[in-house]
Amino acid sequence: MSGLDAKAAAVAGHLIRYPWRVWYFADTVGFEGMLAATEVTEDERYRHFAYGIARGWLERRGVERFDYTAPGLALIELALHFEDELLVQRLEELAHWQMERPQAGGVTLLDPEYALWVWVDCMQFQGPFLTRLAAVTGKDEYRQAGVAFLLSHDEALRDASGLYSHVFDVTSRRANGVHWGRGQGWAMRGLWQTSLYLPPDAPEREAITAVLTAQLDALLTFQLESGHWRTIVDDPEACEETSVAAFYVSTAYPALRTGLLDGARHGPALERAWHAVEGEIDADGRYRGVSADTHAGDAEHYRRVPRDATVPWGQGPALLALRERLRFLEAEAD
Repeated sequence: MSGLDAKAAAVAGHLIRYPWRVWYFADTVGFEGMLAATEVTEDERYRHFAYGIARGWLERRGVERFDYTAPGLALIELALHFEDELLVQRLEELAHWQMERPQAGGVTLLDPEYALWVWVDCMQFQGPFLTRLAAVTGKDEYRQAGVAFLLSHDEALRDASGLYSHVFDVTSRRANGVHWGRGQGWAMRGLWQTSLYLPPDAPEREAITAVLTAQLDALLTFQLESGHWRTIVDDPEACEETSVAAFYVSTAYPALRTGLLDGARHGPALERAWHAVEGEIDADGRYRGVSADTHAGDAEHYRRVPRDATVPWGQGPALLALRERLRFLEAEAD
C-alpha cells in the first residue's frame, strides 16, 4: 500500500484549492472525496475544510437553483462527526424542498431552469442522501422519497442495454439516447449507495442491487485495453473519459466484497481499471483525462467536450477509488 496515502493527499489538495460554487454538479463526489482523503491519510484538514464550507452554507438564506445538487450524503456525515444539530435541521429542510418539487409522469423535476428534463446525475444526489437521512433521523418518509427518486430516474433513463442516457425529456417521453460515460458513474454510485443505506429488510433492496449488477456487467463489454471507457461508452469514435474508471473502481470493489458481482469477470476488469486510474494521477495530484462540464446533446457534442479538467468530478472519484483500492488490499492481507 506504499505511496497511496501520498497520492491521496496530492489529489485532495486540488479540491481544497477548487473554487466551489455551493452548490453545483459533482459537489457530491467532491465532498465524499475529501472525506475519503481524511480516512486514507488520517489528516483532518480535508474534513475540516469541507465542514467549513458546510457552515458557510448555513449562513445563506433561501433556496438557490442548484441546491438540489448539494452533497447531502457527505453533509450528513459531517453533521454526525461534528455533532452539528443545526446542520441536520438544514438538511431536513433541503430534503423537504426537494420532495416538494413538481412532478411529471411520476418523475420529480428538480432543475428550475431545465424544468422538463430529468438528469442521470441526480441518481447519485437524492437517493443516497435521503436514504441516509432516513437512517439518521428514523423518519421513513425520507427512505420512501429517496427510493422513489432513484427508481423513477432509473425507469426514465435506462434502456434495454442496461446503460443510462444522460437526460430524459418528460414532454416527448424520450431520452437523448447517449450512453454518456460519466453518467454511468453517477448511476452506479447512486444505486450502490442507496442500497447501502436501506434497512436490511427494505423491499426495494433486491431490485436496486439487481439493476446495479446488470449495469456493471453491461459496462464490461465496453472496457478498453487501457482499462478506461469512452466518453460515450458504446461509441468507438468517442475519446477516453478517465472519470468512468474511477467511478467503476469506487463502486465495483465494495460490490464485489459483498458478493454482488462475479469475481471471475470483475476481478480482472477491476485490476485493469485500477491501474488505469493510478496511471492518470500525475506527480502534482491532478487526475488527468477528465472531460469538462458536459451539457446534454447529440453524440458529436460529447466528442467535442474538452478534456484534462481538474474538477471535483475527476478528483473526487479518484479519491474514492484510492480508498476502495486500499480497503481491497487490506482485505487481501487479512
